[in-house]
Amino acid sequence: MHLNWYKNIVGLVFLLLAISCSEKKIELSTDEKAEIENLQSDEERNQYLFDLWHQDQYFRNGEEGDIISKHGYKSAEHEKWRDQFVANDNEVFQKIAYYLEKQGYPTNPSAYDELALNAFPIIIGHNHRYDSQKRLLSYLFDAYKQGHCPLDDVVWVLGEMHESKYQGKRYEMKAQRYTTEDEFTELVKKLNLNLEL
Repeated sequence: MHLNWYKNIVGLVFLLLAISCSEKKIELSTDEKAEIENLQSDEERNQYLFDLWHQDQYFRNGEEGDIISKHGYKSAEHEKWRDQFVANDNEVFQKIAYYLEKQGYPTNPSAYDELALNAFPIIIGHNHRYDSQKRLLSYLFDAYKQGHCPLDDVVWVLGEMHESKYQGKRYEMKAQRYTTEDEFTELVKKLNLNLEL
């Protein structure tokens, strides 16, 4: 049991490093771009984002641990799974980036499912390329300033950006009691970003 837990942690660290070091960029097809551009209603956009969230979560189901236990760490089966995992993360990131560019963050979030809205911070955070995360953070922060995106989502992305910038290390708050605003302020300072509440 303890060995499986250790293998899962090692596997996760390996994946984070592989994703952050990977420079392979998946280009969206003309059809994929057109699908995003042609979303007209909140209902259509909600369904697209909901499906995108599910696509992001597809490989995050514990299967990696099973593959490692059965075939071994860095086995052919594990490498194949890892390649599919990385390709999927790259694809969903390109989709959410293009979505934000063309559709923006929803201005009527009450019309959207919670998981559809979670697609934004989750997918941006899972990318683990600091500059790409930083570019898309601006959409979420602007939406927060307009009252559409919760500050918690912005802070979650900032925490993931810290991991990306500092080789997987989570930021630890200086105080035991703190607010989301305090966490935002500390992370912005640590990441040397020019953002103010």
